[in-house]
Amino acid sequence: MLAFGDGENDLALLRAAGYGAATANARLPLRDIADEIVPGNDEDGVAQCLEARFF
Repeated sequence: MLAFGDGENDLALLRAAGYGAATANARLPLRDIADEIVPGNDEDGVAQCLEARFF
C-alpha cells in the first residue's frame, strides 16, 4: 500500500502503509517517518509520484 500525507493526523496512516510518502510541505514529524518526500501540494506532488510509478 502506498499512502500520502501532509499533516500530523497522517502519522498513523504512513506508519501502517507499506510505503509512506509525505509532501514537501508536510509537517516535520511526518517527513521524518516518510519513505519518500514528494513535491508539495502546489506542484501536484501526489500526482507526480503516481505518474512516475504507474504510467
